[in-house]
Amino acid sequence: MKSKELTSLGNQGRIMGLTLRVLLALSLAFFISGCGSKAKQAKETQEKLAKWEAEHKAQMMKVESAPPAPKSHGEIAEGVVARVNNEVIFFSDLELAGREVFDQIRAQFPPERAEAEIREARKKVLERLIDKVLLEQEAERLKVQVSEEEVESTFENLLRTRGVTKEQFYVELARQKVTPEKLKEKLKKELMVARMLEILIRSHIHVTDKECQEFYQRTYGISSSGQAPPGDAIRLQQIILLVKGDSEKEKAEKKKLMEEIRSRILKGEDFGKLARKYTQGPNPEGGGDCGLFRPGELLPELDRVAFSLKPGEVSQVIETKLGFHLLRVMSKEESTVTIPDSLKAQIRAQLEERQFQEELQKFLDNLKKNAFIEIKM
Repeated sequence: MKSKELTSLGNQGRIMGLTLRVLLALSLAFFISGCGSKAKQAKETQEKLAKWEAEHKAQMMKVESAPPAPKSHGEIAEGVVARVNNEVIFFSDLELAGREVFDQIRAQFPPERAEAEIREARKKVLERLIDKVLLEQEAERLKVQVSEEEVESTFENLLRTRGVTKEQFYVELARQKVTPEKLKEKLKKELMVARMLEILIRSHIHVTDKECQEFYQRTYGISSSGQAPPGDAIRLQQIILLVKGDSEKEKAEKKKLMEEIRSRILKGEDFGKLARKYTQGPNPEGGGDCGLFRPGELLPELDRVAFSLKPGEVSQVIETKLGFHLLRVMSKEESTVTIPDSLKAQIRAQLEERQFQEELQKFLDNLKKNAFIEIKM
């Protein structure tokens, strides 16, 4: 794909929405949690931040100047948990990204159990960080363009959504050892990733009305009354031989006759003609055509059999309190349930997001195949 194509602004509203989702999914939110400190703390925390930044830059220069090492030889710089092509992920990055999850584990489990749980959680957080780096690298490779105005707009929107002043925000960033410039740099990368995914994946996703209907019937197939919606309707032909009283002789005779009728039908005789001659049920002149039925509208003994038959199929002889029955399904009509307007957009968005996640995973799998990834943890 040409880089020129990737510079297209596209739909700003969709991109902004996707950006916010990506920011959350790729754990950017941990940089800005808990803003509420007083402004007088700013000077002290900013001084500490300047010192930390100098130390961090020196460490980064040392790591980046070292050539990639084979998995089976040597050690990467101290504190590095993974290398993704020419970039590294520090243990401090991992701890910061998973801090909220790790704190929840410590609160939920006793110390001996918590450490084991945290080790497993770290592996999952590291996988997400590796995915994040790969996506950012690919956006850089494709030269995805994002303007400084877009970065500033996203930054200002972040302040508005959190309901804090810029001064309060900067104080909390300093406590987290992140400069505003660093945050804006990260925001720019996330915007680049969002735009790349919008063009390469999301713009190609289309959910049809039929897919929405099928999903609704599978997932929301309960009516407002709490009853299951009506199932498929069947058009039914029927031959009935009534049995009056409790005469065993009459039962035997009627059953034998019905078995003979069924045998003749299976050999090729027309069901309707035999129904006109023998049936003691409804519509003999119409060949025993009883019309449409939905589940639950027939006698239980007939209902179970009728809805298991395929169109054109003839049942076994069925005995009920009325006598003996022979059924043939003439046709089957699929039932439909109308999607409420309140759910239609929600279902479409859910299916689009599912497709997006599936395509995103394929995209990431392909990036990983062509990347140098070394995990040191």
